[in-house]
Amino acid sequence: MSESEETSSSELGKRISDAKAALEPEKPSAGQAQAMASVWRMTLDMVIGTAFGFAIGWGLDSLFGTKPILMVVFGLLGFAAGIKLVMDEAKRMNERARDE
Repeated sequence: MSESEETSSSELGKRISDAKAALEPEKPSAGQAQAMASVWRMTLDMVIGTAFGFAIGWGLDSLFGTKPILMVVFGLLGFAAGIKLVMDEAKRMNERARDE
């Protein structure tokens, strides 16, 4: 190989590695990952709490024949429980941010 071929080969290798580095997404920091996990947890708390409340209400309505009163009541109670869990998690996030 001549010197010019080695130079162009090393230049090509550098350009390829630069292009690969530019295409790689940035990895989130530990704080960002923890915040994303907390947001997902809050979302799931809301959805699961509401769904669980509706399920309990539906079951009790079927048992007692009071459709849809208990389903609505327990659905709202599940939603309220989800809100409380979200507020508790937000409070914990604020405390963690203040400690840092």
